[in-house]
Amino acid sequence: AQNCGNKNSLRGTEGISSREYFSVFKQNIIPGWAVFDKRSRNPPKSNVNAVLSFLYTLLAYRVESAIEASGLDCMVGNLHELSYSSQSLVFDLMEEFRSPVADAVCCSLFNLKQLAPEDFEESAAEDTGESGILLTYEGLKKVISAFEEKLETCVTVSDEEGRKTYQQLIFFQVDQYKRVVSGEQAEYHSYSYK
Repeated sequence: AQNCGNKNSLRGTEGISSREYFSVFKQNIIPGWAVFDKRSRNPPKSNVNAVLSFLYTLLAYRVESAIEASGLDCMVGNLHELSYSSQSLVFDLMEEFRSPVADAVCCSLFNLKQLAPEDFEESAAEDTGESGILLTYEGLKKVISAFEEKLETCVTVSDEEGRKTYQQLIFFQVDQYKRVVSGEQAEYHSYSYK
């Protein structure tokens, strides 16, 4: 990313990285009934995609509420394209939490046998009629519970900042972004997990 000369180059690098990441994502999930050939959404084409899509939606709502609480505009971001009804800043700031929060919860739900085949159902999208896989009501409750639990997990942010829950860290990162935009801080430092 440091070698990208402009936003389009960075977006291309992100797209390539995302494709590579998801090409091996299934290797993190043990049960054979958990299906993941590639990332699909609107509607999700597999049970793993159904969980990922729902978790990304939950994460986006949390980031959005932190942005709105800070007084920033969710529509004006830096990395994702600005377009009508697209919350670019939400997408920008949730990126650093996708893998350590949403993806980790997804894998745990399958690997720890918290989800089962009966937590999914095939359904047609209302707008297109296209068939996809969705979580059942019971499945949704399990995913929400695991997501909420993950947000309360403490992680080390830095030597100076110490430990924070992921929920606190989302607000911390949004506040840091606001300080950069207002000129109080020179650079934005993304959260790096190990």
